[in-house]
Amino acid sequence: MSIRTAVALHTRLRRTLVGPARMRDSVIVIVGALLCAGLIFGLLYDVFDSALRRWTDRDLDRRSHLIGVAMQASSRNATPDAMQRLLGDLSSTDDAANLIACSPAGTSIAASGIARGLGCRSELARAALFNLTAHPHAASSARTASS
Repeated sequence: MSIRTAVALHTRLRRTLVGPARMRDSVIVIVGALLCAGLIFGLLYDVFDSALRRWTDRDLDRRSHLIGVAMQASSRNATPDAMQRLLGDLSSTDDAANLIACSPAGTSIAASGIARGLGCRSELARAALFNLTAHPHAASSARTASS
């Protein structure tokens, strides 16, 4: 065997071990790793998204309950002006905004923010009332506050 033949065989062997086949295997491993990372990220996103939505729902329920309790305690014999000041105080912070107090007949007693323009019989107000009736502890305090 001549030196040229040995070099040619060595070159072929090297191309076979390190060449395009090795590159293809590396690409397959990288693509597989990216697919696994995407799947894991997608699953984690769903878990965190649903946990955040549940936390937000519970937080809104608690806030509506606390607002209902505050309104109930302060509105027993309150005038509409006093209720307007109370809603203004409650909505002055970022904890609550766009509050409305409605009578059982569906008329607006006091409101703050964009709730002034919506009224008690708007689609949004009816949806909020429907949501409150689905959560009994929030519904009782909100109904008491609006009466």
